[in-house]
Amino acid sequence: MEGEVVHAGLDDPRLLGPYPNFYGNAVVIRLDRRLPVAGGELDVFVLYGHLNDVLIAEGDRVQPDDIVGLVGMTGIAIGPHLHVEVRLGANTYQHSVNPYLWVAPTSGNGAVAVRILTADGHTWAGSRITLARFSNGVSVWGRQIETYLDTENIGPDPAWGENGAMGDVPAGHYFLIGTVAGESIRTELDVLPGRTTFVEIRTQQ
Repeated sequence: MEGEVVHAGLDDPRLLGPYPNFYGNAVVIRLDRRLPVAGGELDVFVLYGHLNDVLIAEGDRVQPDDIVGLVGMTGIAIGPHLHVEVRLGANTYQHSVNPYLWVAPTSGNGAVAVRILTADGHTWAGSRITLARFSNGVSVWGRQIETYLDTENIGPDPAWGENGAMGDVPAGHYFLIGTVAGESIRTELDVLPGRTTFVEIRTQQ
């Protein structure tokens, strides 16, 4: 990941989230890579939030493996963790997309992007479905995917148009199962190493 640091330090008074000091210490990098879309290209920004210390300055150039900060719990964080966001088109809270589809999976793993729609093509918000793998009829791996809430500022990636995603999924054959608005859904998919598998499910209502 190569790019230029466009923010380094507290998000107050410069607003990065819904209100000042949301992320506390944060670093935002505008990548050299841009995302091609219909009609042009979008800038790509990566945000690291809730840092204990920031080790770079605005205007610095960064390369892969550069250390830009130390994990912490500044801002609204209630425990130490690294908050990562990807923003497309503008460095604003409203332009966030799911970072699962931008982080390279570890060796042997892939990613899953899902789009769950109503019969007339609207997205189901806040639906929970299970991504599961079975062996001899017994579940041996399972994770829950929740579709994006209308009240959250995370939107679909222009490359996928998804409303839910999961990263770092071990390669293999899986089932997506669950209940959406009382309707059972079930479909099969294969996850390939280093690839993103896209699945669209349309309910009958």
